[in-house]
Amino acid sequence: MTHRRSTKQPRGRLPLLLLAVMGLVGVPHPAWPATAAGTQPFPSSSSSGDVIDQLVQQGMMRRAQQDLRGGIEAFQQVLALRPDHVEAHYQLGMALEEAFDQTGALREFERVMVLAPHHLDGHFRAGLIYGQRQDPARAIQAFSTVVRANPDHVVARFNLGLAFRQAGDQAWAKRQFELVLKQDPRHSGAHTSLGNIAFEQGDLVRASQEFHAALQADAKNVRAYRNLGAVLRQQGDLPGARDAYRQAIVLDDRDPMLFLEYADLLNAGGQESEAAGAYRQALALVPQTTTHAELKALIEAKLRRVSH
Repeated sequence: MTHRRSTKQPRGRLPLLLLAVMGLVGVPHPAWPATAAGTQPFPSSSSSGDVIDQLVQQGMMRRAQQDLRGGIEAFQQVLALRPDHVEAHYQLGMALEEAFDQTGALREFERVMVLAPHHLDGHFRAGLIYGQRQDPARAIQAFSTVVRANPDHVVARFNLGLAFRQAGDQAWAKRQFELVLKQDPRHSGAHTSLGNIAFEQGDLVRASQEFHAALQADAKNVRAYRNLGAVLRQQGDLPGARDAYRQAIVLDDRDPMLFLEYADLLNAGGQESEAAGAYRQALALVPQTTTHAELKALIEAKLRRVSH
């Protein structure tokens, strides 16, 4: 939800799985065509129409070549000639999103939804941005529109589940993830999300089963390894928890929170020397910004305690 990158949680709780594409976090593009579903072509009965068609194609070509500025300028020229051109609004939104102009992209996708209510891609892309902006009500509305029109759209349904999670409605979130698994039993993200819900509800057995299922579907699911480690720690299986965290770190050795949690685990097992090394690794990965000053101070305090 992708809502998505990494969430820091106190001990005993798990960070939510981000979506981004799964969805909601990070702006990865969905696993479906980028062409606009439901868009009606505009007639080109004049030279103006020919120019517009050429500009749209030019913009799409430049965007495909990663010339985002050229693509954006071409789509803007189209809209100057025909402000209600749905495809130009959609393609401009995609280009702005790729250029990290989230506000501009959302404006274009919302315009698409007004001009062409059945344009499912516009609803989907807007839903992702709503999720990233912590606006679950609008994300739910956008993804619901897609799922109502296309009940088999697994990616939209998964993101709908993430939006319900973000809204705090665990029952509806769980329902969406279960429906995802009916369509795709090996959907690693859905298994991970169901594991998160089970963990929060205190059902460690179910949580463990879901995280194992997630890893069987995708052996590179860092979140599943990390959350499985948290479950095993709660169950008192410290060796198993350490193994799970080590697997997560092999897959992602740039996340300071992974090293911090792993160090805490080592320290809990009396391995102070190894814990000190993991704390140092975590400290080295913390960005040197005022935003991360509190995290840096926390790690330094823990390092001092194990290095006495």
